[in-house]
Amino acid sequence: MKNKEIKSFIKDEIRKVAKLLKENDAFKPKFGTGDVVHDCPKHVQEMISGKKGKVVAHSLNESGQVNYVDVDFGTGKVYKDIPTKKLKILEGQTHEHATKAEPKINEVDYSTMRLKSNIDQKWDSTDTMMDDLRQYIGAAVAASGPDMGLELADALKLMMNFAKGEAITARRQ
Repeated sequence: MKNKEIKSFIKDEIRKVAKLLKENDAFKPKFGTGDVVHDCPKHVQEMISGKKGKVVAHSLNESGQVNYVDVDFGTGKVYKDIPTKKLKILEGQTHEHATKAEPKINEVDYSTMRLKSNIDQKWDSTDTMMDDLRQYIGAAVAASGPDMGLELADALKLMMNFAKGEAITARRQ
């Protein structure tokens, strides 16, 4: 081989290596095109109630943030789209997979509601109380979805029995 042929051969090999390096650059972000490395919560604790649970699914954005999780608190029911800011992460794991869209959460503007009650005030009538409850239930369903409406109906049945018991106890005193 002549010097010219050797130089040409070396340049071609360098171009091939450069092309491979460019295609396989581990430091080049590939947003929206593949797997995202992230820290994934596996076991969490709800900050308010203290309940512990296992994460069964989660959202993942292109910057590697997990902002919403689906959690089984051991009841067999999976609570979906819980914001991670409301949870304490007890155990996590680093892994990678494709992004998963965050849920569309309906934000409720309570300033537009005409609520008559708060913890320090009494309702002036049953109609006022019913109006407040309708607004609360509507806001909860708008924010959390139709399953929340069914859960609230079940909870209100239990509260009805509790209220009857409280009234009976108060009459006896």
